[in-house]
Amino acid sequence: VVTEEECRKYYQESLALFNEPEMVRASHILLKEKKKADEVLSELEQGAEFAELAEKYSEYKVTSRKGGNMGFIKPGESGMGDEFEEAAFSLEKGKISGPIDTPFGYQILTVTERKAARTIPFEEVENQIRRDLINRKRKSAFDSYLKGLRSQAKIKIDQDLFRQLSQDLEDTGS
Repeated sequence: VVTEEECRKYYQESLALFNEPEMVRASHILLKEKKKADEVLSELEQGAEFAELAEKYSEYKVTSRKGGNMGFIKPGESGMGDEFEEAAFSLEKGKISGPIDTPFGYQILTVTERKAARTIPFEEVENQIRRDLINRKRKSAFDSYLKGLRSQAKIKIDQDLFRQLSQDLEDTGS
């Protein structure tokens, strides 16, 4: 059994585990050539829909099928390089970046949603904490049980048999 008090105590002692950095929901269009990126950007500036152009032109098919939507990204976790992340976290919601030169090609980016950094409230993680604490208690109980069994066990090593087995292994080269 794990009480709410135990869960709250763990939460307070481990607050750093429940800090969530700022996140942005970004969409992108990846193009290999700068000229094509400039052309797509021009279409966007003339009012074309970002998602439609992502589906039509983006060379990264995983996200192009979703209108370029990459989902939420955290700093250091996009895998797209520093230039991309710098643009993503500095771009205003709804604005479109110019072509960003990344290791993968030129990317045009838009941010559709922002989540501020926060500490996840206790109520959102209480069940997770409870499961973790229950698992810890189960492991501790099992370890104690095993330790008790080991302390009661009587182990006798037959030295003659041990020597014989060692010699047999040496003889076979194993």
